[in-house]
Amino acid sequence: MTALSEQAKDMLTNAEPRIGGKVGIGSEEAEAELRAASLISPKRRLTRLGLQLAREYQRDFFGGEDEWL
Repeated sequence: MTALSEQAKDMLTNAEPRIGGKVGIGSEEAEAELRAASLISPKRRLTRLGLQLAREYQRDFFGGEDEWL
């Protein structure tokens, strides 16, 4: 797994329920990142995720990034 997907997995598995049913991550920085991500439209979030995964795939299998990504 990539570092980003490991971090996301850790954030989800270490999340603890908080008062009011909200999920807490533990660090304020991680919570701020999640809040910021929730403000982005789902379509844009998927586009960003797709581009990021394409970059990671290209870096892992082809040894570098191309200009188009």
